[in-house]
Amino acid sequence: MTYVRPSALGVAEFCPRSADLSEQSGISRAAVISSAWHAKLAGNDTLIGELHPDERKEAASYGTPTDATVRVQVGWLEHVPALSQAPKPALIDLTLDYESADKELHVQVFERDTLITEGTLDFAWARDVAGRKWAFVADLKRNAWAVPDGPDCLQLAAYGHAYAALRGCVGYTPGLWSGVDSEWTWGTPVDLTSPEALDLWLRLKRAARNDWRLKSKPDEQRHVTGAHCRNCYGRLRCPEWGLAGAAVGEYKELEVTPENAARMLIAADAAIEVAEQIKDTIKVYAERGGVVKDPATGKVFLPTMQKGRKSLDQEALKVSGVDLERFYKVGKPFQKFDWRKP
Repeated sequence: MTYVRPSALGVAEFCPRSADLSEQSGISRAAVISSAWHAKLAGNDTLIGELHPDERKEAASYGTPTDATVRVQVGWLEHVPALSQAPKPALIDLTLDYESADKELHVQVFERDTLITEGTLDFAWARDVAGRKWAFVADLKRNAWAVPDGPDCLQLAAYGHAYAALRGCVGYTPGLWSGVDSEWTWGTPVDLTSPEALDLWLRLKRAARNDWRLKSKPDEQRHVTGAHCRNCYGRLRCPEWGLAGAAVGEYKELEVTPENAARMLIAADAAIEVAEQIKDTIKVYAERGGVVKDPATGKVFLPTMQKGRKSLDQEALKVSGVDLERFYKVGKPFQKFDWRKP
């Protein structure tokens, strides 16, 4: 059976060729490091041992998930200051300890007897909240920017629906743990009896079945470019992404308008990535003895060895008993542009 895995739903929702592109591209080193980190947290050190020493250091810098505190609604406040004011929700802080979580759980999403999608849920809890059984589902990410929609993404919607069905819960709250930032982010609670949950379920189903191999019309089998391309692991194999980059020169003299701004940005992103790919290819060619010579100056493009940069060995410091938290310094807030919901 063909279906899109939960981690690819956010891109597949818009492009029916994305799942196929990702399969062709294989697994990136970033994904390998992330998988090893996931496995280590689950108690399996095998994959960490197979990493390059520099990659092990990177994985070691990711924070181990702490106990989570989630603010949940347990009802409504009885006393309202004025009749003209809307009732206020009664909230409590619920603590979810990492040790008691269901970890590395294989889950499946079904509609009746039809499998919609399946994947591995990093960790989840089922708790009684105001007399109702409620699920909390969470995914491990390298950083908070790994998922454009944050915890309210389709990946966690799939996990939430699956885990709620598995544990008999009436709803779920999605969350993310950022390894680099060492912090939790929690999304919007989803009551499975609500109209919003139905809309989310329909989106999830459409995305999971939006694979060109299941389509009969040519227009439904094409590559579709847009903001979602930034999260497609196979975009460098996508012909439309390459064409978008090639068209960047057309926008150089144009005035930016609401009608062309998005296309201009996508073209610029594609051009930068395609150019970097070309540069990397030339570097490999030169390393293997290929001659890259400038006819004007006669200079040759060659690699030269540089001194390694000094850095503190965090793993060794931890082993020596040094409390690294005492020496961390937080930089000033900075601006970051990315595709986000308005």
